[in-house]
Amino acid sequence: MLIDVIILTASFLLFALTWGWLFYCRFSRNQSILPPLKPARPVRWGAMETAVIFWMVVMIPHLSVLLLNGGKLPEKTEVHQQAEQSEGAREISARHPLARFLSENPSPEKIIFVFFVAAIWAPIFEEFIFRGVFQGWAEAQERGIFGRSRKNGWRAVLFVAFFFIMLHFRPAAEENFSDAELWTLFTGDLLGKIAVLGIALLMLRHFLHADWREMGLDLRYWKKDFAYGLLAFGAAAFPSYLLSAIMAPLCEYLGFTPDIFALIPITLAFGILYWRTRRILPGMVAHMLLNIVAVIVGIFS
Repeated sequence: MLIDVIILTASFLLFALTWGWLFYCRFSRNQSILPPLKPARPVRWGAMETAVIFWMVVMIPHLSVLLLNGGKLPEKTEVHQQAEQSEGAREISARHPLARFLSENPSPEKIIFVFFVAAIWAPIFEEFIFRGVFQGWAEAQERGIFGRSRKNGWRAVLFVAFFFIMLHFRPAAEENFSDAELWTLFTGDLLGKIAVLGIALLMLRHFLHADWREMGLDLRYWKKDFAYGLLAFGAAAFPSYLLSAIMAPLCEYLGFTPDIFALIPITLAFGILYWRTRRILPGMVAHMLLNIVAVIVGIFS
């Protein structure tokens, strides 16, 4: 598609400019862009609290969808069943579910809803949970096992990135849900994740007395954090888009979406940003930019 070519070309130019500037700063000016590594402080939450939050992330959105849909998952409508019978085959799509949602009867309400869910809410929720909570805990465990050297922390980056990517694994889906059913699916998922975030904050803030900085929420350096997020997007977006384009035909043949491959470069960038800054705002900025582009592609596709 033309929009895919435009995105790949623009992201490649940004990629080349970003890495050119990074190499210039590092080798010509001997200047490090990211802050120096510092020993991480121990977090107040342990393995049990982390496991409970992980369980909530996996289960509560699904339970919310069930409750919103009267205790059952959306099923095929009679109209879709008749269409399948008349066509003799079901259409299988490896596109992201939100892209499929936008493609059928697009409307301003859908665009606003998808933009909020993907470009605003998902980065806030996922960076707080995966980087602020999970990676914060994993890094504290790593330093307890391998020593408090400033260089330790990279294992936590890889560990959390793996689980983040695996939780984004999606099998290719039959395009057989009505608009109402898709609204139910995505609204239930949104409400469930809002509940997860609220419970997690209550647990960490009020029961364990963790402060905002321990959770990665420190706005004193917001200007630098925005710059770090822009740099991370410029450095990792093109490899992510390229992997998605290369792997899409194979993934469609095998029956799953290419998200797990596309997310590898940018997810590692999110983790490195947190490792070096101890803040989640840089990852949020890069994550928002990535998802904004994805929504734009979904709209024009």
